Amino acid sequence: CNTNHIQGYHKASVKLGLYYKNKLVQIASFSKNRNLGKSKKDFYEWEWIRGCIASNNKVIGGTTKLFKYFVKAYDPKSVLCYADFNLFNGKGYEKCNFEFKGFTGPDKFYITAHNTMRINRSPYRYKEYKELVKQKKLLECFGAGSKKYVWKKF
Repeated sequence: CNTNHIQGYHKASVKLGLYYKNKLVQIASFSKNRNLGKSKKDFYEWEWIRGCIASNNKVIGGTTKLFKYFVKAYDPKSVLCYADFNLFNGKGYEKCNFEFKGFTGPDKFYITAHNTMRINRSPYRYKEYKELVKQKKLLECFGAGSKKYVWKKF
C-alpha cells in the first residue's frame, strides 16, 4: 500500500492478497467498522479499508475475487467502502454488488511546493501542515471527494 495506494498503508484486521507466479499483484484489506459516533442507521459491520494493484499490473476480476473470498471467509452482514472520485469511478465495487450511496463532498490534500509529492491530510498533523502552507512549503488543494458504497447481505 505504501508503494501503490495514494493514501499509503492503513491498519486493517483482515489483509487478503492475490498472487501470480508467487508475486503479490493485488490486495484488499478490511476492518470492523469504527462507526465514528454516527447513528446506528449509518452503522456497517465492516469497512473495506484499502484495495490496490501492484504497479504496472492489471488484474482482471481481482477485486471481485478478493471480495468473494472475504464474504465466504468472514460472513459479513454489511460492508462500507469509499472510492476516491478524483481517480476512480467505483465500477469495481459495483461489480461486487455494492450500492452507490452518494458523495462525501470535497476532500483536502497537500502537494509539496515543487509538486513532487502528494500528502493526504491527517488530523494528527493539521497544525504542522498549516504552518508549512504559511511557509509556502506545501500547497493546500481540494479534490472531488469520494463516492460512498455499501454492500449488504441479502
